[in-house]
Amino acid sequence: MLRRLASIGLIVLFAAGCRSSKMPPLNSVKGRATRGGAPVEFVMIRLIPDTNMPDFSVMGLSDSSGEIDVYTIEGSTNRRKSGAPEGTYAIRVMPPMDDKQHGGEQFTLAQKITVQKGDNTLPTIEINRK
Repeated sequence: MLRRLASIGLIVLFAAGCRSSKMPPLNSVKGRATRGGAPVEFVMIRLIPDTNMPDFSVMGLSDSSGEIDVYTIEGSTNRRKSGAPEGTYAIRVMPPMDDKQHGGEQFTLAQKITVQKGDNTLPTIEINRK
């Protein structure tokens, strides 16, 4: 019985090792979303890489203080980790809708961001529509 449990344990460990993440090294990326200088909650951003990264999505969502913490999702495992891989990205912005379900038109910032090793800061994302 003990042998059987040990064998099952080894199989489980081996199987877990086979599903290891292919997540590249990630770097901290933070930003802020505002409207007229005031924080805006629920602004979603997507960082679109200049180089192909088919298995990963890099995103962020502003909290009630307008702060954005960027994270990367690995498509094959849905594993989510804080940060973004090094590289140059376009920034796609999806503002929140108002209480009448108006607004929320997406736009891409003219300025790109280059994520480097270490801590990175997005340009302030100004939402013009109410």
